[in-house]
Amino acid sequence: MSMSDRSLSLNGWDIRHNAEVAWIPWGANSDAYVNILGEADGYTVALIRADTGYTTAPHEHAHAEFLLLPP
Repeated sequence: MSMSDRSLSLNGWDIRHNAEVAWIPWGANSDAYVNILGEADGYTVALIRADTGYTTAPHEHAHAEFLLLPP
């Protein structure tokens, strides 16, 4: 099934524009920052800002996690 064959719905999503959302401390030591861009059904769309070499404690997610790590 192609994307053109599906009807996508944003019902139930709370979607925000990056410029409208404040960066908040993130991570176990609050040494990264997150911008929560959307949430629905237990899923979160987030933009995370961290320095090169950033690590966090091992943890698990209830849902799939997709990451984009720009250079």
